[in-house]
Parts: sequence; C-alpha cells; structure tokens
Amino acid sequence: MRHLILLAGLAACVEPSRLDQPVPPSTPALVTAVDELAWASLATRGSLDAPATEIRLLRTADAVHLRIEASDREITTDDVIELTVGTLRRKLGAREAKLAGTIDNARDEDVAWTIELALPRAQLGASPVGVVVARCEAPSADRTPVCASWSTSIRPD
Repeated sequence: MRHLILLAGLAACVEPSRLDQPVPPSTPALVTAVDELAWASLATRGSLDAPATEIRLLRTADAVHLRIEASDREITTDDVIELTVGTLRRKLGAREAKLAGTIDNARDEDVAWTIELALPRAQLGASPVGVVVARCEAPSADRTPVCASWSTSIRPD
C-alpha cells in the first residue's frame, strides 16, 4: 500500500507543468472601427529591425486588418514585402504604395511607406492561421541586400 501511494505521488510529478504547454496563437483585438486609436492601442504588433518595418494586426467581424509600415533611405520598384496569411500569399511593392499615395517624404533621410489590407476572414482557412511578413531591402550599388522576416499565428475567428 505504501508503495502505491509513493508511485501515485511520483506520477503526479511527471505531469507536464503549465510552463511546458505550447503558447496559444495570439488573437488580434476585435474592433468595430479600424481607426488610429485602434491601431495605436489594440493592435497585435511585430517588427523587423533591418530593414525597418512594423506590422500591426486587428480584426473586425469580417476581416483581419494588417498595417505594414516600412522605412528606407531609397525606395525602388524592387522593394517588396512578401505576406503570407493562411493560404493567402501576396507580394506588396513600394511601387504600389507610391501609386496609392501612401509614401511619406516628410523626413530628411528616410522615406516611409504604408500598406493597409483587409483580408476576409472566410478566406484565411481554419484557426490557427500562420502569418509571415518578409522583406528584402533592394540593394544599391554600394550595399548588399538586407532581408528579414517575422512570423506568428493568429486566431481570426
């Protein structure tokens, strides 16, 4: 009997702790309006240090919204952000941002460009959904390319 109690105690010790459990996918905030306040305070955030890129995620009843802000010293038509969300894959270029009027030349040395997308939740597939943002800064004559990526998984539903 004494051995059974001891074995039961040992069995309890080999159970995985809560620290061993996988981290659940993040769930971007559910908002009714995607406005500057929601982007600033409620968005799930990610970033690429080099090249400088910030990623934000929000969700509404119908879509997952992404805002990608990138800065660069010189924007060329080769500057591209590759986005994968679930089964959706898109290449987003600085050229398209320039045509949409979202390039900000206010700073002296750097140029910023912003891309905002609304991805229909019904097209993203079952939860959890993988999100990957990758960017390579286009090389100039005196620099080598700088590439980075950020990934997470989200629950859009």
